[in-house]
Amino acid sequence: MENEETQQPTPPNPTPQGPPTPTATFTQADVDRFVQERLARERQKRDRELADLGVQSFDEVKTLIEQQRKAEETKLAEQGHYKQLFEKTKAESEAAIQAERQRVAALEQQNRQANLKTTLLGELSAKGCVSPQEAATLISASVRYDDEGNAYPVDATGAPLTNGEGGQLTVAEFASRWLEERPHYQRAASSAGAGSNGNDGPPPAAFKLDPSRINDPDYMLANRDKVRVMLEKG
Repeated sequence: MENEETQQPTPPNPTPQGPPTPTATFTQADVDRFVQERLARERQKRDRELADLGVQSFDEVKTLIEQQRKAEETKLAEQGHYKQLFEKTKAESEAAIQAERQRVAALEQQNRQANLKTTLLGELSAKGCVSPQEAATLISASVRYDDEGNAYPVDATGAPLTNGEGGQLTVAEFASRWLEERPHYQRAASSAGAGSNGNDGPPPAAFKLDPSRINDPDYMLANRDKVRVMLEKG
């Protein structure tokens, strides 16, 4: 047993293999050709996309984008300028309208005061007031105007005065009442025969202005000299 040789296991038979696969190799020319073909395909794709946009190159695209950006900036600047110009013109127009309204209101006020003074002077002179100008100024302080520009007298509280029949007192009626309550503004009656100028017959009647016709241009024109003399004496 000891002399028996130790038997070694028999190794398995190796699996037979086919011939080795050859490794593909590319020359530099092949690589350059592949790159050029890839670039050509990309260039064709880019050209189609540019054609769809209506341009021929990326430089043209950049130029168009820059032009559009500048156009937008110009448009915004013009809009800002026009807005400022509009606001300025609007403010100037509003100021001019306001000034014109004030001018018209002042003219209307002057016209109302002139008409009031004419009415008062005519009524006071007809009633024999010794100082119609002064009296008219005092009476005017108690006169107001409604929305239509009509004058009406008021009391010390600002309430409209009424006549005995419940209606509104007219300016002429108020002037007569005012004069009656102040005898010192009334002219004293002349004694019989006083002021005789030696002429036969009675002296000519003094001109009396009809208050109801002071706004009648024909009446005022026909009697302008008499009115002037009456105001100068008053």
